[in-house]
Amino acid sequence: MSDMQSEQILQAIKELNDQMNDGFRKVDKRFEEVDKRFKQIDKRFEKVDERFEQIDRRFEEVDKRFEQIDKRFEEMDKRFDNVEARQEKMQNGFDILVKREMDNEADIVGIKKAIGQQ
Repeated sequence: MSDMQSEQILQAIKELNDQMNDGFRKVDKRFEEVDKRFKQIDKRFEKVDERFEQIDRRFEEVDKRFEQIDKRFEEMDKRFDNVEARQEKMQNGFDILVKREMDNEADIVGIKKAIGQQ
């Protein structure tokens, strides 16, 4: 192999190497563009994540409010139960008084019959 042929081979190798390096630079630029796009997408997802976190906090607040409302309803239920119990006691008391009154009236009628006042 002559010097000229060796030089031509080296020149061809250098040209191929330069072409490969240019190709790698182009690929690197494409990857950099893709990385930029992914960074933009990441920023958008971060904003979406922040929104979801805000929504989660709002739901937690709403849950707390519903728990408070549930407690209030439980308290009201207890109060109504107490009122119903009192009302039932009062009704039982009235029933007893009415029965006694009727018994007393019957006794009075019986006594009057016995003494002949009727």
